[in-house]
Amino acid sequence: MTLKQYFISSFLYLLVTAVLGFFLRLEATPLEIGVIKNYNYVVHAHSHIALLGWVYLGLSSFIVYFFISKSKVKKHYTRIFWATQVCLIGMLIAFPVQGYALMSITFSTLFMLVSYVFFGFILRHTQAEFKLKKSFLLIKHALFYMALSSFGPWALGAIMTTLGKTSVWYKLAIYFYLHFQYNAWFVLAVIGLLVFILEKYHFRIKTQPFTKFIYLIHIGIFGSFFQSTLWASSDWTV
Repeated sequence: MTLKQYFISSFLYLLVTAVLGFFLRLEATPLEIGVIKNYNYVVHAHSHIALLGWVYLGLSSFIVYFFISKSKVKKHYTRIFWATQVCLIGMLIAFPVQGYALMSITFSTLFMLVSYVFFGFILRHTQAEFKLKKSFLLIKHALFYMALSSFGPWALGAIMTTLGKTSVWYKLAIYFYLHFQYNAWFVLAVIGLLVFILEKYHFRIKTQPFTKFIYLIHIGIFGSFFQSTLWASSDWTV
């Protein structure tokens, strides 16, 4: 497969997401066509394939296309790509059938591990000429937040075992994951890709304002997370 095909594959997951969303919407109307046996199970499949199939795969394909040489793609990235595909297809099958259970959790966990490998691959194999670019700094920070967001899912097992799904910590763990996915990894990755294009066409980005931007966006990311947890109970043992 070529890098173009890698990117196109992300749109196939967008199509799958749209189809799942279409049937979910029908089930939420008076029509109730009865195609979906367990609504919540399909919601899980829809959200996971949207985030990890469409958005993650699209962004990661762009990052590889911009920053990695073709020889490294052929030698190393192909295996990461197919490992990602196995995890995504596994989740697409497992979630509608069983919801959060052994197989779906297994594929979700494997996906996070593969994403760590992808992070390391980008850090190690980015072309030397790009490693001092402002765009690469943004991509590194984006991938850091991708890894950081996974702390939420890792914590869920312990929280469910000790405190249960009704605990505020369960909700906070899910929000932690979603916040650092949407507002950090996705946003910074898109900005990093745009800055790469600007740099390619010799658009000058001054260092001092850029440094201020980096500090401010990190403050905003963490500050908005804690601001959005104010709904939580003041009793942190609940």
